[in-house]
Amino acid sequence: MAEIKLLALDLDGTLLNGEKQISPRTRAALDRVRQQGVLVVPVTGRPSQGIPRAVLDLPGLRYAVSSNGATIRDLATGQVLLEKLLPAATCLEVLDRCAQVPMLREVFRAGVGYLSQGDYETLRARYAGTSMLQYHLDTRQVLPGTVAEFLQADPRPVEELFFLTGSPQEKAALRDLLTGKRLSERRLQRLAEVGLGGGRTFRAVLFRPGLPGTPLPVTPFYEEETEEAWLAQGAAYLRQVLDRLGDPGYLTVAGETILWLAEDPPGRPAALPQRLEAVTAALPQSAYFPALQVGVGAAFRDLRTCRASADQARQALAHPQRRGGPVTWYDDLVDRRLFQRGGTREELAAMAERLLGPLLQPEYQALLDTLICYLDHNGNAKATAQAMFLHPNTLHYRLRKIQSLLHRDLGQSEDFFQVMLGRKLYDFITKN
Repeated sequence: MAEIKLLALDLDGTLLNGEKQISPRTRAALDRVRQQGVLVVPVTGRPSQGIPRAVLDLPGLRYAVSSNGATIRDLATGQVLLEKLLPAATCLEVLDRCAQVPMLREVFRAGVGYLSQGDYETLRARYAGTSMLQYHLDTRQVLPGTVAEFLQADPRPVEELFFLTGSPQEKAALRDLLTGKRLSERRLQRLAEVGLGGGRTFRAVLFRPGLPGTPLPVTPFYEEETEEAWLAQGAAYLRQVLDRLGDPGYLTVAGETILWLAEDPPGRPAALPQRLEAVTAALPQSAYFPALQVGVGAAFRDLRTCRASADQARQALAHPQRRGGPVTWYDDLVDRRLFQRGGTREELAAMAERLLGPLLQPEYQALLDTLICYLDHNGNAKATAQAMFLHPNTLHYRLRKIQSLLHRDLGQSEDFFQVMLGRKLYDFITKN
């Protein structure tokens, strides 16, 4: 075996423990390595000014690789031995392409991070109460404007262009939910703090940007960009769309899909379909969604059951029942829900609400009665009008109103069947 001459060590989680300190055991091991003549070199994504004093004070430490390899520095003299910097023009191009994506932006030059006042406050809030807060405060400088304006005014190369989006804690909690892991009360409380839970009703909504088996048209900034990175960018764009709609629902990448935990308020069955219609209308305008499929799972209140809703949304993606749009509701997969596994009274009631929507509200009782009569007469408008003593024009007005509220075309066999099923379910749950 060749003689080992150099030991390169990452900092956070490797050389440093959870308290950002070097443990006595690690320090003793490094002493033995140094005594054997091996050179110890810290390698980190941190800027050079962010390397902790505990690391710099290690005996015999001479060199450090910082900013993800952008600089190699002689710690004894401060001399930069090697640097590979990003041109300001490249950074400006990336910033321009990502201008509409809601995320924190900062740029590093000579070991110092520069960011806007708003992003600085975001950073403070994100790391409040953690051991990393002081590190971020010590290595950042607030700009009077944006990062792009800073680079335009001073176009020298930089070490790093850094973006930050989403909360690791929130992502970890949601990942646990989706894998069926038991959550602590603290994790559940954290999700409640960001707008989930609290006795409200949600549905898992899965967005698949491309059709199954079709590679995503990745046009990377760098050759090594992956489909996962592409999906993350698509999720950021989707987040922007939801923000415009005033929706605080939680987003994350889940496999080959993007998961949205969307609120589905009881008593307002049209609210989520309308939001979905607005979202799906906006997404094709982005290059991140060249094709789009959407699956919607069943409603849930207990956050610990969100995995079941996500699994149902995935089933909806696998068995689409399209009505001129990309969205498939698990509630509409009647053959799977009723004939394969049966349904509890609660499930059947939820399906009836999904199929008949606002017609179940008291103010639409006349429309519901009209629909039932119309279905009982097998869609015969003349017979329905005679049975209800309505003028034909009045009946046709009501039918148009019904179709608009339900987002269905009663002239289409699939939609007619779905509405008929909703009526049968309504009869069942009201008579039993």
